[in-house]
Amino acid sequence: MSDFIRDFLTVKTKNITNETDVYKAFKIKYPHHDIVQLESVLTEIKQLAKPYSLLLTPDKEKNKKIQREIKNINLLKIRTSYPFLMQVYDDYLTQKIDEDCFYRILRFIQTFAIRRFILDLPTNSFNKIFMVLYDKIDDTDYEKSIYRHILSLGGKQRMPNDDEIKETLKDKDIYSSKGKNREYLLSQLENWQNKEYVEVIDNDKITIEHIFPQNPSEDWKVKLTKEEYKEFTSIYLHTLGNLTLSGNNGALGNRSFHEKKNMNSEGKEQGYIYSRLWINSYLKSIEKWNAETYKERTKILTDRFLEVWKLPEIHVKKDSFAGEINIFDAEEPTGKSLEYARFFGRIIRKDESKLDYTTLFVYVVRKIYEIVPLELLEYFGEELSIKKESNNMIRPRSISDVYYIETNYGSKEIFRRIRLILSKFELEDELYVSFKGGN
Repeated sequence: MSDFIRDFLTVKTKNITNETDVYKAFKIKYPHHDIVQLESVLTEIKQLAKPYSLLLTPDKEKNKKIQREIKNINLLKIRTSYPFLMQVYDDYLTQKIDEDCFYRILRFIQTFAIRRFILDLPTNSFNKIFMVLYDKIDDTDYEKSIYRHILSLGGKQRMPNDDEIKETLKDKDIYSSKGKNREYLLSQLENWQNKEYVEVIDNDKITIEHIFPQNPSEDWKVKLTKEEYKEFTSIYLHTLGNLTLSGNNGALGNRSFHEKKNMNSEGKEQGYIYSRLWINSYLKSIEKWNAETYKERTKILTDRFLEVWKLPEIHVKKDSFAGEINIFDAEEPTGKSLEYARFFGRIIRKDESKLDYTTLFVYVVRKIYEIVPLELLEYFGEELSIKKESNNMIRPRSISDVYYIETNYGSKEIFRRIRLILSKFELEDELYVSFKGGN
């Protein structure tokens, strides 16, 4: 219940409430005592309670197609998507969108998550992305407006493109990944458009196997060149191209590739040639496992990856402008003039010519105050000289109807203070600046 109210508050306030402050935050947002107001709030809560319940317990979802994708979302631990998904789920339950639309959106969220996992992009930005994503929906173009917003994101929030995936999968350690990511990845590759679904997750009869084994027999040293052997042990061992699924992992072990392919001990058909799994189909067709066949299989699996988690074929105008740079990547501003800044996607200018540093500083602090007023005062009230009285300030500027802030600083100090605030509230990807005359 507490988690649900926390996500409900995220939807309503566009702020991530600390787990220990949910009750307090709810009382601040809804200080009502009038029965009509209370009923209105409870109606909203009840409306989103059903889809939230289905997100938590997808077995209650009667539609098996939707149920499986909700389970995948939970398997990937994309719980930060709940504030967004419970609203989209509600639209599906109330028939604002149909089953196919909802299914594709669920798949798209998985595509976003798994592509970012491949590139090791941080997950802490998910909170901010999904907090506002539903507000980006255009009812006249519901589905594509979601895709456009996500695909327009840059920096650490971005959706990795196909070239990035191809390059990274060549040597990414998939086997050592945490959680269920590797099982999800291999399960989806196996079952994509497969009429006979193979349960890979939590199936004791199917395990992940290394083709070139973790403890190779002497036969591998004989069959491979020294360079290939070194590459497999130091680079390729835990990568996608060297991993497969097997019901006979214990039997195959560290045996040679010939044995792994053809093994039929006691007529139990342990080898790859007897496997009914798609993921082993290429292994049936080759006679040796070396750098060449490894690279060919990696390409096959990569191509399938790009099909399973395909990017929507829509035109996207990137949410970026020539000459701008994230404030954390920008050089020190001393001696430079700002042309404009972009915060939460909105362009900030003082006039037609340029933007001064003080105006930028005040704008950022005001916006943060609007989002998390109590936290801003708690963490930065003293350091930023946020006060109710401006009498003792040199260059006071108001950030609300009540509070003022000191702005008597140079450009370098203003940048330091802005970066400090953004880091504290995990908003590093939200502010971009453009210096006049280029960077």
